[in-house]
Amino acid sequence: MRRMCPVAVILALGIADEVFKDIVCPEDLLRLRFQPGQEVIPIRIRPEKKNLPILRRIDRSDNVSVSEIMTADQLCKHLTRLGWRAGYEENLGTYSFRRAFGNQLDRYVTAAQRRRQMGHKNDDTFQFYISQTSDLHTQAIMNGTKQDQDAVDWLRSMRNKRNLSAPKPKGSLLTDSRFWRKNALNSA
Repeated sequence: MRRMCPVAVILALGIADEVFKDIVCPEDLLRLRFQPGQEVIPIRIRPEKKNLPILRRIDRSDNVSVSEIMTADQLCKHLTRLGWRAGYEENLGTYSFRRAFGNQLDRYVTAAQRRRQMGHKNDDTFQFYISQTSDLHTQAIMNGTKQDQDAVDWLRSMRNKRNLSAPKPKGSLLTDSRFWRKNALNSA
């Protein structure tokens, strides 16, 4: 599940931007070891990079800004385009990730823990995050059989509306050179 870890993405961006003092490639991260009695492993950041935003603005020529932060609106537009390229019918945006996070939390933690993680003052706010598709396999319940939770989860997610054969706009594939971080390519 390392591929789904947001910290791994942040570390990859940091390596591409040459932010770390002692880490220049992913293999350097694998060499880090805890010392006896140590609870954390400090990762030192170069002083000149401490104010560098992690997610930075991308201009019309697909160059990553040296200092300007990516706005929430820009991030949503990039995620929407990514969703289109991946074949999703529904808009993929930051709200999609927040809703998925909240719904997963709801299955495994108490309401108080979920409120804290989501930043909600009360449970009423979470009602807007709950999927309109039931999370119960009621036919199985009525027939006294085991619920197929994987099938229910698939039906509730955006995955069931993904069309892998949807036409892709010209130049929109992730393998197209215009989507690579030019700074990362130049420093590699």
